[in-house]
Amino acid sequence: DDDAMAVDGGEGESGSYSGDSYSGAQDRVAKYLATMLKSNRDFTDSIKKKQEFGNPAVLTKICQHYGVDDRGSNYPRALFDAHGYDMADYYDNIAAEARKRQREAQQQQQQQ
Repeated sequence: DDDAMAVDGGEGESGSYSGDSYSGAQDRVAKYLATMLKSNRDFTDSIKKKQEFGNPAVLTKICQHYGVDDRGSNYPRALFDAHGYDMADYYDNIAAEARKRQREAQQQQQQQ
């Protein structure tokens, strides 16, 4: 289909955006940015001023609402599989393990 832009997320994950809806989204974004420029407002500042920006759960909610894979990649899975890592390799799990080891070391020092 000439009016569709294919989006391939890797093995078995594909979708398409119709050319009309994609260009419609581009038009809305362009219009929004033009309005921001005309009013001499900064996009980043306008986001930072919103209450939701201070909410760390907003990213999770946005990802869930729009079906965004926050650990995904634009590379084909044959080149890079973002989901191929063991859960223990993620920063939050590494940090939790480091805290656990630090507590254990402190407890051993207190016992001595």
